[in-house]
Amino acid sequence: MAVLLPVLRHKRKASLAKGFVSIMISLALLHSGVIVVYLFSQKRVLACLVGELVGFFVCWTLFAVYCMTGGRRK
Repeated sequence: MAVLLPVLRHKRKASLAKGFVSIMISLALLHSGVIVVYLFSQKRVLACLVGELVGFFVCWTLFAVYCMTGGRRK
């Protein structure tokens, strides 16, 4: 999100390298969260994974709507 918004607002050019780095950072944070949950409570790992998956789809759906509407607010 932090890499995409400036590109969508035409303040920066798109960069493949920055995109890959942001994806790697995002995945590292998500995986570290799952590892922490696994270390403290193995029973709740599935709930954590489901929450991350639902949050992922909700955020990307909202971001897709934002992109399709051109960032206009009602």
